[in-house]
Amino acid sequence: MTVFKDPSCGCCGGWVEHAEEHGFAVTTEVTDDLDALWSRHDIPADLQSCHLVRTRGGDLFVGHVPARHVLKYLDDPPKGARGLSVPAMPVGTPGMEQGDRFEPYRVMLLTDGDPKVFATVSSRADQEV
Repeated sequence: MTVFKDPSCGCCGGWVEHAEEHGFAVTTEVTDDLDALWSRHDIPADLQSCHLVRTRGGDLFVGHVPARHVLKYLDDPPKGARGLSVPAMPVGTPGMEQGDRFEPYRVMLLTDGDPKVFATVSSRADQEV
């Protein structure tokens, strides 16, 4: 998979480490124009984050999606899905750890229509593989 990130982003490296720890081969491409990537891949503003991941097969993962959910998605992609997004940058997600702080969040399913909830993450344990 390839991670496209802004040159000034530090948390993306934390997510890359998380992905690699769970068996993903990751390359990183630094870009000054994430807006062009969001547009090219039709990712609406409310589903964007600090980085975009694209697999060889074309699946997209936006932001700090836990490896647990990436693996579940790749194991059996839902019909009509293009990938997953964790919008914004919730504290406690992989790469956004800040001590014991944790903000519950939703992993959204990217589709050609309206996004749907793929998973609700209420605790750190909900992120573990």
